[in-house]
Amino acid sequence: MLPMYNTQTFSQIYPDFESFKDTFDNDFDSYAKDVISADSLETLYWLLYARYCDNPITNYSVNNFKAKIVAITFQKGPSWEKRLEIQDTIRSLTEDDLLTGARTLFNNASHDERAPGTDTSEELSYINVQNVTKQKRSKLDAYSYLQDILRTDVTEEFIRSYAKLFSKFVSPTNTRIYVNDIVEEDEEEEN
Repeated sequence: MLPMYNTQTFSQIYPDFESFKDTFDNDFDSYAKDVISADSLETLYWLLYARYCDNPITNYSVNNFKAKIVAITFQKGPSWEKRLEIQDTIRSLTEDDLLTGARTLFNNASHDERAPGTDTSEELSYINVQNVTKQKRSKLDAYSYLQDILRTDVTEEFIRSYAKLFSKFVSPTNTRIYVNDIVEEDEEEEN
């Protein structure tokens, strides 16, 4: 027998992606309609579904729950989407990209204000004096650097921000009695 909760679960409110998308497209005056791309919205739905599918929501009001879903997505979704793009770029770096280190330029010109100027961050081919310090990482340093960057996945932090919308208790509804320190102290004083 499946437990019955006093609030609906995520999968009851959003049984499919279309119902989730409809919240963003039509509810709440659509203030968050295009906050993230359609592909990212679908990815978000499936990630939330995988994590919170049968978890009961904390709100008795489904509309309030939906508003919070939209609000969190509005606040954090665009950053998550951009960080995913950056993460993908980092993951696709070539070995040559990883081995390339920093470059320091020192430009000095002894001529008047004619071209070429010295206020560039690029190497100049015709200038009186230019010192360039180029660095190259070892393979071990390069892959270690990449490993450190990839250690944290940007999606986990984003999906975790929705956790507060779901009940921590996933058992059938029972009256819960909480005993706190104040009650315990009062009982001790009476005895």
